[in-house]
This record gives sequence, C-alpha cells and structure tokens, in this order.
Amino acid sequence: MLKENVRFLSLFIIATSGSISSSCSQPSKTSTAPLTVAVSHSPAKFQAVGNCWIYAFVSWTESMKPVDEKGSHIEDVSESYLFYRSLQEYLNPQNVFSMSPLTREGIEGGDWKRATDLAEFYGIMREKDFLPQGSTQEDPDRQEKALNYVMNSVQNGKLKNDRSENTVVSELDRAFQVDISSLAKVILPAANVNLARSASGKPRPLALELTDWTHIQFSTEMSDYPDDSTPAVAKTISPSREAMLVRVKRALGKSLPVVMGFTVDFNAYENGVFSLATLKKNSKRGTQGGHMVTLADFTSQGKNPETGEIFSTTEGEVSEDTKQLAIQYGQITSLIGKNSWGTGGARATYTWERQPGYVKFEMDYILGLIPTSDTSSDFVTKFFVLPPGY
Repeated sequence: MLKENVRFLSLFIIATSGSISSSCSQPSKTSTAPLTVAVSHSPAKFQAVGNCWIYAFVSWTESMKPVDEKGSHIEDVSESYLFYRSLQEYLNPQNVFSMSPLTREGIEGGDWKRATDLAEFYGIMREKDFLPQGSTQEDPDRQEKALNYVMNSVQNGKLKNDRSENTVVSELDRAFQVDISSLAKVILPAANVNLARSASGKPRPLALELTDWTHIQFSTEMSDYPDDSTPAVAKTISPSREAMLVRVKRALGKSLPVVMGFTVDFNAYENGVFSLATLKKNSKRGTQGGHMVTLADFTSQGKNPETGEIFSTTEGEVSEDTKQLAIQYGQITSLIGKNSWGTGGARATYTWERQPGYVKFEMDYILGLIPTSDTSSDFVTKFFVLPPGY
C-alpha cells in the first residue's frame, strides 16, 4: 500500500496501523444550489506523486485569473513545469534547496513558500507549452514516471556521482521528455503575469501579489479539548481560532481563494467528505499525511442579532445582505476545497457545483484532534494562506 500512499499524500507520511480503502465509488450527490461563495476553479487534476503543494498553488493561481503580457488568459498552468524546477533545486548541490541524501518522500515535498519561491524565480508555463515532445496532452502519470527515472539515476545512473548543473538539467530533460533550453520564450516570468483578480480588487502582477499573501498557522489550543481521549472535537473555539475562521470567511466572501493545510486521515474520509464522526465510526486511525487544498466555498449557521432568527447558508447563492450576515455572525459548518486526487476512480471525491474532484470538511474535522499513534495526537488543521487585509 505504500506506493498508493505516495500517490495521494504530500509533505510527509506518518506510519500507522491503518490502510487506504479502495472501496469508495464516485459520489452521486451533486449540488444544484447556486454558490454562496463564487471562487471559480479550473477542473481538478490528479497528483501522481506527493506534491499537492504545487497543485494547491496552481489552483490558487488559476483562480486569480492570470493573463500574459498580451492580455491572453492563462487557463491551464503546468504543474509538471514547477515540479521539474523543484527537482532541479533539490538535485543541484549549488542550490539552496539541495538535499543530500535524497529520498523519494523528501524530494516530492514542499510547502506554500517553496511553491511561491519557484514561481517567482523560474516563472510559470502553460500546460500545453510543457508537454512531452510529440505529445498533444498531459499524461496523468508523467510526474511519477519522471520521478522514478530521477531516483534511478540518483541511485544507479548519471546523478549518482555527478550532480553538476548540466547533468541535472540533462537528466531532468530526459525524465520529462522536454528540452528546457528551447522553452525559454514560452516561460512566463511572475513579474510579467498579471492577475485580473487580486486582494486589492485591481489587476496586479503575480510577483507582487505573492509577496502579500500570508501563511498563518491555525493556533493549537489544547484548552479547547477538555477530554484526554482522541479523536476529539473542540468543545469551545478560542478567540484566536474564531478570528482566523472569520478571516477565512471574509476572503472567500470576496471570491479570493484561500489555501488550507491539514492532516489527512483516510479513515475519516468517505465519499469526498472528511468528518470526525466517520473516523469514530471506523474506530481506528487510518493512513495519515499532510495535504494542501485551495478552498472554494463555505457553509454556515448563526443567529441574526436584529431579529433573533436562526439562519443558515448552504452551497447556494444568497443575497449580499445574507452573505454579509453569514460572514459577520455565522459559524462555519463546513469548508469546501478543490482537491488534487482526480475526479473519479477508486477514491470518491465531492461534487461541488456539478464539478467532481472537490473535498468537503465538516466542522468537527476542521477543529479535530486526532490520534497519530498509540501515545500521541495532533491537530487536523495546520494553516491557512490569506490575502492582505483579511
């Protein structure tokens, strides 16, 4: 099962006694209600290796409506190109991010800052411009094949004793079936990519917008968990956590994509939904690992202070007044994000606005404390990446 784990998890793998179930089917539920929060997203893709951080970054970028110098919309940013550059940094001992010794799990890993650093330094590319020579579409397993080639070269081939820049680039070109030197004209520098959507509400260069978004840890408040047993949901929400969730609502309410980092437990996952109730039902922890997604929507419930009436917002369009009521006085009941586990196959995904490939987080999971071993536990939600002013 380890090979399957690597295909789904990124950043780190935690050894557990659980396993990944392959019995889930494509969810039949489709949301027909209009949007509460209109954060548009491109179709979900499948991460063949543990680099969800690249897919979350690309989802964020595409949601910000990037355009090139000629004003043409960049509809499909290449994850493979950024993965090529990430491997280049890891492999070249002259680079800051080089790793020695190299491990498969380590070389796949990254985070929000690494993704933004790569985009700022190397730029981005359209997917169609970074396809293998002679191909007309991206192979969903291309990155896994490339990584397998690189790791074999590190262990038994040219990269075992020679990790000079020329050799690294040559081997990466072979792995990804491209000639990177011939693609210079189609690389889009971050300073030359304008975002039609930004936190300021005005078009802004990608390079500048990236510097203003902030990676913020979701506070760990053990006082919210009075019981020693896990899995456990917070009995109260501390002021710092509540303030963070309000910031998330405000950003999503302005159609700004928020990136979320969290711990996966596959025994808490069913039909595209993470829930602590599901984890308790399964009565044991499952395979776990770190993951990143880009949020698209939220649901909420609260009390109107003027009328005293209870209100709720679902995955549907509401008036601007009701939206503001939800942002100011509603408690989040779930978050919905674009995932990178494909749109079908063995692992069911959540369908949001008739689009498969999403994931839903029930509030008990967002605020969950889950066992990571027989003697330790950890908080589910790790961080959010938020825009300036939110």
